[in-house]
Amino acid sequence: MSLDDPLLTATGDGRALAAALTEARGHWLPLVAPLRALLGEAMELRYLPELTPPRWQIAHGAWLEDWWVGRNPQRRQGLAASAGAPRGRAATAREDAALDPRRVSHAGRWHAEVPTLARALAASQQCRQRSLALLATESRGSPSAALAPWRLLLWHEDHERATWLGLAQALGAWPDSALPEMPTLRSDDTPRTLPAGTYRLGAPDGAWLAPDEYAARELTLPACTIDPQPVSWARYLPFIEVGGYDDPQWWSPEGWAWRQRHSAGRPRHLGRNEDDGGWRLARFGRWLPLDPAAPAMHLSRHEAQAWCRWAGRRLPTADEWEAAARAGLLSWGQVLEWTADTLPGDQPVADWAASSAHARAGRVGDALLCGASFAEPPRLHRPWRRLPAAPQDGSGFCGFRSALS
Repeated sequence: MSLDDPLLTATGDGRALAAALTEARGHWLPLVAPLRALLGEAMELRYLPELTPPRWQIAHGAWLEDWWVGRNPQRRQGLAASAGAPRGRAATAREDAALDPRRVSHAGRWHAEVPTLARALAASQQCRQRSLALLATESRGSPSAALAPWRLLLWHEDHERATWLGLAQALGAWPDSALPEMPTLRSDDTPRTLPAGTYRLGAPDGAWLAPDEYAARELTLPACTIDPQPVSWARYLPFIEVGGYDDPQWWSPEGWAWRQRHSAGRPRHLGRNEDDGGWRLARFGRWLPLDPAAPAMHLSRHEAQAWCRWAGRRLPTADEWEAAARAGLLSWGQVLEWTADTLPGDQPVADWAASSAHARAGRVGDALLCGASFAEPPRLHRPWRRLPAAPQDGSGFCGFRSALS
């Protein structure tokens, strides 16, 4: 992984950022079409608490680009700019209230006044053209701080692909040519040993620190064994088949309460064949035979913890996961992976980053995910990345691996 990547390096130049922004837009924009065909031009759907309404998502992206770059008179100061600096006027009076995550709750996104899909897409294109034109002027000998708004913009844009693929999976919209290849795992499940010792974790020196990353630090860790790859369906299915979803001894109190309220007794998108009783998986609206070698995914942390208790193992800590990944002990990047850790108290995010719907939420009780999924572009495949998520949320491309002290 090279620090020449425009999302990682703290220096770089505007030309690399401009090319990366264009590439990132091409990764997610085609995913709008199948949802448009499924939902119609209005893109209306019933409230789904784990997801974001699609029209709001597009309108928010355009607003964010305008707020970070187009309307920001202090953009050349980068992250040192005053969060309260007056901005230019938005295109409409209600945009800031409806599209700023600091001012509208997640549930409120479903009731916010947002433009039509056609207008949201047009605004997105206009904002991008303006941002690239401004970036062209900044790329001529500008200090690295001046490129920070565009680097944040690229970080946000890279998250969009997984967001739209997650919507397509939840709603059953087949993405056609934009569908990434489903990952498979190796046959070797022999646990790897992470020796006791002091490990350097966090973003490397010289890297630009994204909102889902932590600064470099050294930690001393005890020895443990850890799975070399995420738990596959072949390893997970026996837990279901022996009645693990109906036995409270394997579940935490919170997990068992979730199981009784929300789970059908198996992971979401998983079902039985009517003819032979075998397992099948709904993938973007199509029932396909389950590949036992694929990583188990769309699992909540409650489910991951229950399997670990049943198997006599545990989830790794985020530090163990990162140390093992950076030591070359793990195959990773197939799914985001649940860890044993929760967000350590309120973790305020810089006001710049908090205006992004993808920023670290900082909610006490959020569980930490490590790694990256097949649905995300290579720039987000960084072993020091950590994302918070509600432990009951299995809507994303989430799985896990196990460890043992």
